[in-house]
Order: sequence, then C-alpha cells, then structure tokens
Amino acid sequence: MAVIMTSGMLYYVADRRQTPVGAKLRPFYEILSRWNEAPEVHTDHKKVDDVDKSKVITVGEIRVDAMKFLLRAIVYALLYMPAFATMDGFIRACQEPPEIFASIPYLHRLFKEHVPFRSMYYYIWVGITLSMHIAIVPLVHLFLHAIQLNVLAWIPNLNYKLLIKLHHDLVHFVAQPPIFNKPWLTRNVHDLWSKRWHQIFRPGFHQVAYNPIRKLFGPRHRTLGRLFGILGVFACSGLMHDYIVLAMLGYSNWNKPGILGYQTLFFMLQAIATITSIASPRLPTWISRVLTLGWILYTAPLFVEPYVRLGLHHNAEVPGFPKFMDTRIGGICPYGPRELISQ
Repeated sequence: MAVIMTSGMLYYVADRRQTPVGAKLRPFYEILSRWNEAPEVHTDHKKVDDVDKSKVITVGEIRVDAMKFLLRAIVYALLYMPAFATMDGFIRACQEPPEIFASIPYLHRLFKEHVPFRSMYYYIWVGITLSMHIAIVPLVHLFLHAIQLNVLAWIPNLNYKLLIKLHHDLVHFVAQPPIFNKPWLTRNVHDLWSKRWHQIFRPGFHQVAYNPIRKLFGPRHRTLGRLFGILGVFACSGLMHDYIVLAMLGYSNWNKPGILGYQTLFFMLQAIATITSIASPRLPTWISRVLTLGWILYTAPLFVEPYVRLGLHHNAEVPGFPKFMDTRIGGICPYGPRELISQ
C-alpha cells in the first residue's frame, strides 16, 4: 500500500503539472483501483472506451448493467465462501510443522538438508491461502461499486453525466486483466511475476524502481538497464515485505530469529530466476511450466516462514465468511489438528 500510494502521489503531482489548463485529471483516490490498466478487447473487437463512445446508454440500460454486476459479485462471493472456508480452516485448525521452531535455521534446512514433504505441503497451502486474500480485493471493489451504481441509478433526476461516469468506470474495471491472471499457465518465472501474479503492486514498482533505474543507463545500455531494473523491483518488493513483517512483529523484537530478511531473500532469488528465465533458450511448454512450478514451490517456504512464526495464519479469515470447515478438516492436516496435539 505504501508503494502504491507514494508512487501514485508522485506521478499524480507530475501529471497535474503536465495536464493542459481546462483538461480533467482523474482523482488521486482512484489509484487504488487502477493496478493493471491494459486495454481489454470485447467480443466486437472494440475497446471499452470505443464502445462507450459509439453508443448512447440509457438509464434503463445502466440499471440492467448495475444489477448484472451486483449479481455477478454475489455469485462470486457464494463460490468463494466454500473455498475460503476450506483454505482458511486448514491453517486455523492444523498444527504447524515442528521444525519451524527448531534451533537449526530454516534457511539451512531449505538448501542444505531435506525438508519433509509434509512441511512443504503445509507451507505451500499457507502461501496460497495468503495470496487468495489478495485475490478477493477485486470482488470487494466490484461488490461495493455495484451497490453504489444500483442505488444511484434509481434516484430520480440524478446527474446523467455522473451516472455515465460511474457506469463507465465499473465496466472498465471489470474488463481489466485480473490481479492473478491464470498463474498456472505461466511459462517461466519472468512471465509469472510480470504478468500473472499479484499485479496490484505492478504500477508502483514500475514507477519507483524499474523505470528510474532503466533511465539511469540510457538507450546505449538497455540490457543492463533492464537487468538492474528487475533487480531493483524485486529488492523494493523484498524490503517492503520485510518492513511489513517488522511492523507486525514490533521494532523491539527486530532480532528475533527466523523472521527478518527472509522476504528480501525470497524476492532476490526470484529476481535471479527472472533474469535467468529471460536469458534462457525457449523450452517446451510443459518443461518450462514444471521447472517454474518446482522453483516457486521450493522457495515458497522462505516467504511463508516469517508469517507462520508471527502467528498471522492463526487469524486467517475473510470477515463475514463462515468457518464451518474448521472442525471437519483435521483429516488433511499433515501434522494433525491443533486439538489433538494439545491433548
């Protein structure tokens, strides 16, 4: 959030200075809903803006679209509920792997010793669950703005231009690529991090790290600029995540073992893998996907470990979603449910 808001404010100020007198500038608060504004093509091969300009939308059509958006959000929420009940229930009800509290540093176990499959299974589950909590952000946005549009569309004599703008913004939002764009179809590490995984930070990292670093090298050294730009983005991401962990941990406990530095190390490893995947020859699709998946799954515990040590996973839940799976999920816990361990 700090990266998004800070970079968004810097570029908002720059855009405001460059905007011609009399021209409209989108309000700054909308930065939170613009994480990946690639143009999206509809079935009639026109962009969203082109479709809006070629057709006059009536209030009745806006009301119909608003209801469709709201029903879509409700259906998604109903589909998400059993998934989140299961994913969150697992990490609330299952015992953590015992070796995370061992005296041997986890990093040594990851690269020097064999990490038990049961532990990898647990870490991967927790990592996917934490990521799913990010994936629900667009649903919340869609749900709230669909309600807003439904309410305003039925207010008599409401400003038509305002209604058109709200309708256009919601259509545009729905048409954009998702935060997680089918990551299971990724071909390599670069494709995963640049286009498919957690795109909500993408504009901020480009603005505060990638673009400035590339400009430092100029057009004569584009390759070096791209390489160091990638390193800068992942370093920025790692430090940001480590700061988040430190903020949750408390500054007085900064030297607690097994927490600080893991996030930065994880993302720098991803930077090296990203650069390697760019420079590597093209491999058959199935081999590329297997290698990418294997790398991400093997290094994922580095990302998850600090959150497990902090106990963040104990409170994993989406507000309002049921917890009916907590007492039914013990059979798939790799180290058994918490109740059995405590007894």
